[in-house]
Amino acid sequence: MKVWQDAYHAKLIQMQGKFTFAAPAPLTLAEGEQATADGGQSLIKLDKVRFSYNAAGGLPFIFDAPINFEVTTKSRVGIMGPNGAGKSTLLKLLTKKLVPTEGTFTENANFVLAYFGQHSTAELQMDLTPVEFMETQFPKTNLGVLRNHLAKTGVSGGVESTRMQNLSYSQRSCVIFAKLTFVSPHLLIMDEPTNFLDLESVDSLIAAANKFPGALLVVTHSRQFLRKCAKTFLSVTPGQFLEFGDMKEAEAATYTFIQELENGVKIDTSAMAAGGGSLHTTAAPKATTDAVTIHCAPPKFAVGDQVEALWTDKKYHPASIAAVVSTSPVKYSVFYPSFDKKANVPEAGVRIAGPSAAKIAALAKKEEQDLKAKQAADHKFTAGEKILCMKADGRFYAAKIVRVNAFDMFVVEFERPVEEAIVALKKIRIFDAADATVSAVKPKKPAGRGGRGARRQDSANGC
Repeated sequence: MKVWQDAYHAKLIQMQGKFTFAAPAPLTLAEGEQATADGGQSLIKLDKVRFSYNAAGGLPFIFDAPINFEVTTKSRVGIMGPNGAGKSTLLKLLTKKLVPTEGTFTENANFVLAYFGQHSTAELQMDLTPVEFMETQFPKTNLGVLRNHLAKTGVSGGVESTRMQNLSYSQRSCVIFAKLTFVSPHLLIMDEPTNFLDLESVDSLIAAANKFPGALLVVTHSRQFLRKCAKTFLSVTPGQFLEFGDMKEAEAATYTFIQELENGVKIDTSAMAAGGGSLHTTAAPKATTDAVTIHCAPPKFAVGDQVEALWTDKKYHPASIAAVVSTSPVKYSVFYPSFDKKANVPEAGVRIAGPSAAKIAALAKKEEQDLKAKQAADHKFTAGEKILCMKADGRFYAAKIVRVNAFDMFVVEFERPVEEAIVALKKIRIFDAADATVSAVKPKKPAGRGGRGARRQDSANGC
């Protein structure tokens, strides 16, 4: 154990410079602008904001009760809450990826924002190396400067010249951090930054975030990250948007709601925050006629379903559902046979699989067979006409009609081997040499050629 600890701490010392954030350029107060209550400057401000993805279409508001939230140069906020409660929606509003349905959004015109999301690595082109990627982002910068900056995030020792498709998710995340920190931001927003980082990289990121002089917003399930990097804590649950100065209070408000939800407790509307979320309470929930139960939409797919799912190249590939890993929001573990790998994919990235090439061919063949059956049903067959006729094996063989009987019955004679049969109209098709099954007739073994029988014959003949 001690050997492992010594090796781990030695590696931490080597990685102390990883994820280094330089101080951002100073911001000056605009004419008439006042410093914020915490002594900083306002960077982003949401005022009486409500949001729905489609309010006109009847979709509910994620933030039903209007929310007010301000990010200043002094902000260091840890955001917690269950999946699907609105954490990512809040970040998208702050980064202008979404526009408020109601309310106002105000931002500082001169500040620099860096955002690292759960899917930020998707912007990487898999056929580029980290150095080539950085060149596309900062084309006027000296190549040596870019290499040195990549090295600060641990992308060195040949990794900087390796194509993205051959890098681990942790290494790709480091490339994104290199891009984000090349121009020092005033505000750093991170959404689940530890998901793809190894243990040492997580510790290095925590150390760098603590030294970062700018504003910080972080969404993470890592209590260690929140405890070490945040000063205030925002609890986001359905209908609840509360900020705390104490992490334990924020956890109590957040996880009481989750526990109630998991236990199937009816949420008492008399103990709800504005908008409908359950507040922290030690009292047993009261059952009232106004109580409501929150229902999550069931997953569209089940384990074993054949689907198409998004891969890192932003294209859909054949896959199968290996497991349902989350139901709020719905997320699947899918297996990609083409890559022999599994990945967790949200439901939005999974769709019903299209027909395979074999299935398409089978459908086309069936359509062709149905067409020929209809043509045969409409055709008037006569004695002596060459046709195709179905045998017991379900295949069609060349034959001719010997006699036409009543009730659409026919006496036919097959060519090889020659034999007669009485068949119904549904087993007859108009002759087409391309559809005829070749019947192999075994030749009779000639007498007196080789083997023991041949020698006996020779003996009988006196040879």
